[in-house]
Amino acid sequence: MRSPDPNTDHLIHAARRVVRTGTWLIQELSDHGHSDGCCTGAAEAFTDALATMPTDPFTRYSDGRPICSTVAVDGDGMEFQHLWPADPADMPAEPWEELPTALAPRARHGDRGYVVVRWDPRSLTGSVRYIEPLRAV
Repeated sequence: MRSPDPNTDHLIHAARRVVRTGTWLIQELSDHGHSDGCCTGAAEAFTDALATMPTDPFTRYSDGRPICSTVAVDGDGMEFQHLWPADPADMPAEPWEELPTALAPRARHGDRGYVVVRWDPRSLTGSVRYIEPLRAV
């Protein structure tokens, strides 16, 4: 569904950034043990607020561009998403690559290799480049 106007585009972009950043923050707190005691109440309140955020039905900005693009990485359900700017004037001019990300390990970090996601603002798509794991010499 297409957003009705540029003002709604900006609201969609802002709301999605808040939800994504909040979700990432809660995950980081949990992964590093910060929600185990000192900030449990605040983390739970924030998690509840995120869970009750209504989802918007939009998939495209008012000018027809996709709001976000997704690229699947491997058969384990790993995927990356990029939220495109609401204002076309803020679109990057050239493709760029994310930092390498380790695939889910079998036994230790990096043992399955890494992926680098490249986002292309001209086609509004992502692609994946695999980096083989380092082998012991």
